[in-house]
Amino acid sequence: MLADRPHLVHRDQMVKPTLRRDSVPEFAWRTDDLSETGAFGDPSLSTKELGGKLWEAGTESVARFLLRISEERGSGQKG
Repeated sequence: MLADRPHLVHRDQMVKPTLRRDSVPEFAWRTDDLSETGAFGDPSLSTKELGGKLWEAGTESVARFLLRISEERGSGQKG
């Protein structure tokens, strides 16, 4: 959010959650299964730069996935 819509971020409301487990589970039925805030990690460590890197990595991952699907579908078609 800091990288894309910083005006929506309220740093004064950020709290480091207390995990309800010793480690982060691979999945949870609901986010509040993780902690009282539904999150893990310390949000006060967030930066616009780190958020930008995460957005970039995510979009690159999705782009590679879509390209792979496109290539796989194309290889089976007669043309």
